[in-house]
Amino acid sequence: MQGQSRDKTILRLKDHAPGFDNPEKTTHMIRTKQGNMAFVYRFANFTLDTGRSNPGASGIFYISCNHGTLGDVRVITSDPAHVGVRGIDCDGDNPGLSLVRNAEVVGFDFGIYYGGYIPGMVFEHVVVKDQRQAGFRCRGNGVVIRDLCSSNTVTALKIEKDATVTLLDSVLSGSLSSPAIRNEGQLLARNVQFHDCRVTLDDLRNKRQLTDGHIKEYASAKAVSLFPSTGRTLNLPIEDTPTVPWDAGGNFANWVNVVKFGARPNSKKDDTDAIQAAIDFARSNIQSTVYFPVGRYRVSRPLEIGGSVRHLVGFPST
Repeated sequence: MQGQSRDKTILRLKDHAPGFDNPEKTTHMIRTKQGNMAFVYRFANFTLDTGRSNPGASGIFYISCNHGTLGDVRVITSDPAHVGVRGIDCDGDNPGLSLVRNAEVVGFDFGIYYGGYIPGMVFEHVVVKDQRQAGFRCRGNGVVIRDLCSSNTVTALKIEKDATVTLLDSVLSGSLSSPAIRNEGQLLARNVQFHDCRVTLDDLRNKRQLTDGHIKEYASAKAVSLFPSTGRTLNLPIEDTPTVPWDAGGNFANWVNVVKFGARPNSKKDDTDAIQAAIDFARSNIQSTVYFPVGRYRVSRPLEIGGSVRHLVGFPST
């Protein structure tokens, strides 16, 4: 599901919408499946607005097993009291592996709520602000958060006992009445800055509080290593997840179809030569996308990909 942009594609719930009035039983504007039925969900370029006087509303329930993306989205509530339950809700069966990137959540009890027992979700370039209970709440297994920007009077990041969180390159602001980070689980934090926060980290697991304005590196548990070690990370720089552009103008006529070069899906013949011929043709004609009509293809040796080719699109084929 893809809109034009966050500013030009806005899905807004009606005020006082029936079925969105009970915060004890939240209803989502968008809801994916979960568990082993949730594969390859991709959402991008829109805004969700849960409207006014909808205290039981949540923005999106997002689970995508193995791979998926939620990117360039904004989830807000127009209610002046910021009522609503969860902006981005990833609390379900098997929430990873997937990427949430360039997301902003304004209002709700929880901006982002992550849970489940399959590790692997990554959140990158995320803004949470004006939440009522916590900006980002984590329970369950491992999650990586990079560039979290929180503007909240409540706790920015709440980590439950069974959660493992890696927090990198983030800025947390405004938590004067509550600790910016409240940890009962496992936390590795590196390069986290704080502004207007009385307690920056309340580590209940280790009964330790920090008030530093900048955490260079903090681990709530001792590192385990097979070799002599300082017990600290290597502090290597982290680059953004790369975005590979599609063909200019979105002209699908420029996509190269492997069937036109002799590949036969769902047959018993070897398709290696045909697929390689399609890739070579794309390379020689400076085209970036080679695609496979739906089906099963047989490949008996490695394929060589390079030059201008950036995408192999399956639709989904095997």
